Amino acid sequence: MKNGVVFIYRSRLRIGFAMPNPEIKNSIVKYLSNEATVEDLNQLSHWIIQDGNDRIFEEFVKLHYETMTAMNNPDVDKIKKKLLREIK
Repeated sequence: MKNGVVFIYRSRLRIGFAMPNPEIKNSIVKYLSNEATVEDLNQLSHWIIQDGNDRIFEEFVKLHYETMTAMNNPDVDKIKKKLLREIK
């Protein structure tokens, strides 16, 4: 799973998205995890309105959504097969 996330992230970087500074990345993570303070949100808002940063933010949000979806939707068939093997 982690390798898949890294691959998605790296492939997006190749299409021209620059990495935000660590402070902005931290604010984005806090925003996505519903832990952002008013200060974080203000900083993020000011950063997003700068040219091109809205696209970078959008890519972070998409990546977060894909990651959470993958983590919350396990392969049920694989789990069933494993359980059946363990039961036998």
